[in-house]
Amino acid sequence: MFKKATKEGANLRMALFGAPGCGKTKLALRLGQLFGNPALIDTEHGSASKYSDDFEFDTLELKDFNPENYTKAIKQAQGYKTLIIDSLSHGWNGKGGALEMADKAVGTGGNRFVGWREITPMQNTMIETILSFPGHMIVTLRTKTDYVLESYQDKNGNTKSKPVKVGLAPIQREGVEYEFDIVARIEANHDVTIVKSRCHSLDEKVLPAALAAELLYQELTNWLGDAPIPKSGDQSISLDTQIIMSNGTEPDWSELVTIGKENRWPSGFINQWIKEQKTKGEPSDKIYSHGMTKFSQMNTKAEVTPSAS
Repeated sequence: MFKKATKEGANLRMALFGAPGCGKTKLALRLGQLFGNPALIDTEHGSASKYSDDFEFDTLELKDFNPENYTKAIKQAQGYKTLIIDSLSHGWNGKGGALEMADKAVGTGGNRFVGWREITPMQNTMIETILSFPGHMIVTLRTKTDYVLESYQDKNGNTKSKPVKVGLAPIQREGVEYEFDIVARIEANHDVTIVKSRCHSLDEKVLPAALAAELLYQELTNWLGDAPIPKSGDQSISLDTQIIMSNGTEPDWSELVTIGKENRWPSGFINQWIKEQKTKGEPSDKIYSHGMTKFSQMNTKAEVTPSAS
């Protein structure tokens, strides 16, 4: 029977990828802390546990990366609110992973086609278990240099192809990123670039490293309707403005004026109020946050002078 589509009971499905040392594990753990009750499947020889002074979480180490072992570990994690897999790439090209299993099938007298006929169902079951986990799911992925074939004409006018580097791609089965709600690339400076999002407010955003986890949590909990959001600035301030202010740039005061006018605050009053707060030496981010709180409320007293605050 069909029913009305809602996000009620929806859980996050997120993939983080980037080069070694960019901060995938740390960001995943911070998000796990914010979403609550995290567990982590560790394929990196216990490296995540080195963050145990900063984050509280339970962990399970995998020694063999057969996709079936991932599936078993995910099922053992039921009951945790958030599960982190660090990393999912080992299930593809790690010890006992899909590629090694395919190579072994050839080495034992079989052929790669027959090998993949057995491996693909294991891979599919692993992905399905990830997607059906009854909690938030965050996976990290290693990266490889990605190439595409580009056509060109040689000096004789013949059409040929050559590989052209186009950036970094996650290490896993091709297209795995399409399974996730949010796919983010962690840059070398630890900023977070959203490359795919079902949450429209995060589309193509670049989040500063210092606030990335909190801004992601704020937007995703609003989108999922999950839980009360902890402080990360005034929630009425738009994501774009929070990003601008975190970079030390002046906020867009016109946004404040527009919201105030919608609530019957005269624009002259708002601009004069901003000027007075700056004269007092208040930092711009605090002025903006205070102003957003003040002018988001309906002006029922017909205030026309800034001193009436």
